[in-house]
Amino acid sequence: MGDLPIAPTQMRIIKKNIYQKLVEVRKNIKSFKKDTPEYNYKYVAGTQILSLIKEDIDRLGIVLETHLLNPTVEKSEKGYLRKSNIKMI
Repeated sequence: MGDLPIAPTQMRIIKKNIYQKLVEVRKNIKSFKKDTPEYNYKYVAGTQILSLIKEDIDRLGIVLETHLLNPTVEKSEKGYLRKSNIKMI
């Protein structure tokens, strides 16, 4: 006898952890192209990266946040300048 189809109530749901989700996103990226020149260098623009991963991170429920570490504000000749280390989580 052939295999019987599995009823939706019998389907096994597999939850992926964040590392498994990020591996899936990475596998779907074909390549980046250094297309933005600045200061005698070419680099990959953040907009290019986000456009290539947006569909996957939305589907997998991944949220990218930027956090400032030890922010400081200093007064300069032209006004106030904010300095900080940035951490993506």
